[in-house]
Amino acid sequence: MTACSEGGKGLEDDPFGDGKEDSFRNPSFRGDVQFGESVRAEVTDDSRYHAWTFSVHTSGPLTLETKRDNKTVDTVMYLYKKKSSGWGRYIRKNDDKSSRTGLSKIAGTFDPG
Repeated sequence: MTACSEGGKGLEDDPFGDGKEDSFRNPSFRGDVQFGESVRAEVTDDSRYHAWTFSVHTSGPLTLETKRDNKTVDTVMYLYKKKSSGWGRYIRKNDDKSSRTGLSKIAGTFDPG
């Protein structure tokens, strides 16, 4: 999952890296997430991009979404299936879950992996 702060959305199909240590290509790793667990991370100038990992053990529905305390944050979420060579290409993405919000949501049925 990634998030961006105020400003234009840029090209949704072309994730960018801004050259900083914390960037889209090198996010702040926040650890493993267990199903049913809520996690929190703050978007700041020094930590704009965040990543978590989790494993799907059985096929079934999964929903990931962002929430915010600050109405000026516009999130973008990418879901990757990790491979032996690294993250690879994203398998799902979402910039805005509706036309009324800058929050992101990915929902679907996923297989183990």
